[in-house]
Amino acid sequence: MNVNITPKVSQQLNIPEKYIITVLNLLEEGATIPFIARYRKEKTAGLDEEQLRKIVLTYESENKIYTRREEVLRLINEKGKMTPELEESLR
Repeated sequence: MNVNITPKVSQQLNIPEKYIITVLNLLEEGATIPFIARYRKEKTAGLDEEQLRKIVLTYESENKIYTRREEVLRLINEKGKMTPELEESLR
């Protein structure tokens, strides 16, 4: 799990970050969305399956963007073309 992304997911979905992290940790441990929705309500403040799926989809989307951004930054740095302004605009 990339903790750099969880605040953004939290903001987009208007769900407290601690629940985003909890859901992602449960999924990493092998729990399924239906299992979390039914048997881990106390850990997720009663998030339903739809909300859990939105967390997963939003996290995956943001993670792809983050990964690509880091790759672009690395490539620009390797070519020696990075400027402070460019780096700031990409972050």
